[in-house]
Amino acid sequence: MVKVKGMSELIVSKWKSEFGQEVEMRIHHGMVNAKFMQAQHLYSSYYCKRPSVVTNIEKK
Repeated sequence: MVKVKGMSELIVSKWKSEFGQEVEMRIHHGMVNAKFMQAQHLYSSYYCKRPSVVTNIEKK
């Protein structure tokens, strides 16, 4: 995961130097949206399949 993050930061910095700040913002928001969608999918698939886990967490 760290290696992927480092590569994405390198790509963003190269694109920023070549195309400017606007490109960096578009890339960053795209990455954030993709991570959010991935996290949302993992959360919903895990808790929808295992309702007992939700009740155990709520009790704590």
